[in-house]
Amino acid sequence: MTITLTKEERDALYERIVVRLNGIDDIHQVVEQEDWDAAQRLGQEFSDLLRFVCSDLGWGEASQPQLTLSAPPDVLSRAATIVRDLAQADANQFESERRDLEVLESEAAYLRQTCERLLAELQDSSESED
Repeated sequence: MTITLTKEERDALYERIVVRLNGIDDIHQVVEQEDWDAAQRLGQEFSDLLRFVCSDLGWGEASQPQLTLSAPPDVLSRAATIVRDLAQADANQFESERRDLEVLESEAAYLRQTCERLLAELQDSSESED
């Protein structure tokens, strides 16, 4: 079975994997803490992501319009699962931030309306005193 990616798909995967690879120092931290389960999990994760990049995606920008994948299916499966889970975590974070912004926007609108009402009443009050 041949699996191919478009340049856009490849670039999206590559960009998210490179962001995740910034966390590779986490392995050193868990080893120092002697958290062997976490070390194993992170080691496998980064190994799969690196193998995916090295075997298929390549480093830097893609130059071809289409890419045929050649990494072993188990590596591809684990790497795709990792990136999918990262994308879901990103989406959850963005949704949370969107809700927080909606609350702030609502509070700002309420404050603006309150101040406009206050100013209107103050103006009406000063006009009736004249």
